[in-house]
Amino acid sequence: MPLRQSSTDGHATHRRHKYRRRALWIISAAALLTASFFGGRYTAIAGGTPLLRAPQLFKPSNALTESTTLHQENVLAIGGSMAYGWKDANNDSYIERAFAGLSASTNVNYTYYNHAIVGASTANFITQDEAAYKSWLNTLHPGVVVISFGLLDDMVQKTTPSVFENDLKTEISLALSAHAVVLVVTPPVTYASYTSAAQATSQFITEEKQVVNSFHGQNVKFFDLYDQMLAYLAAHHQTYQPYEGDNWHPNTAGHILAGSMLENDIVTVLGQGPLVYK
Repeated sequence: MPLRQSSTDGHATHRRHKYRRRALWIISAAALLTASFFGGRYTAIAGGTPLLRAPQLFKPSNALTESTTLHQENVLAIGGSMAYGWKDANNDSYIERAFAGLSASTNVNYTYYNHAIVGASTANFITQDEAAYKSWLNTLHPGVVVISFGLLDDMVQKTTPSVFENDLKTEISLALSAHAVVLVVTPPVTYASYTSAAQATSQFITEEKQVVNSFHGQNVKFFDLYDQMLAYLAAHHQTYQPYEGDNWHPNTAGHILAGSMLENDIVTVLGQGPLVYK
């Protein structure tokens, strides 16, 4: 995976391709869904963006009660290439899939804004994109901000624990200042994080959890997809291989699996109503 400095052109090209492909998605839906690891179905979030959604892996403990009120909520996602959706068939990341599922199964319609940046790390996002982040918060008025970096860029860039923690605190604090609920989400399992980078990934996750706990508030929640996915693989006698897009990224099946887990986590922890800043 190239670092941020060499990934700008690739990021822009992928975004252009993404927009061009959208007109063909509905036509190719049946073939794409059949080829998908789990299968799935199309749903849409507010804004009209079609998303590929996996069938729910886990049944929520609290069933949706009927409501005549449909709530609208903006979701801003920041992170690196995994959060962007790299190696997914349509760049629909695990985060995007989770909120598409919530839009389909709850009385909240989420408008999803993908501002993840290919090559971004927890540290260089603040040094290079803090002004843009503030602008997104001010113009989009998100009710929910999802922070989910892949952690491998931080490893390669040798981000120190103190820098990592301080920059994550800044990202969370800016979102809280905008009165957004903040979800800090660890990345899905990849070849690298399953093998050579497993120890470094676990260390960064420990630091992420410590930062979230330091806020002592109900407006910041921590969701550990990485360890959940490791447990899932072990329980099903699998490795990373069915979910591998390349060394650093999950494929479509990996994004589907992680998205289903995140959707279930949000319902289990926060319920099926709007995610309201308190």
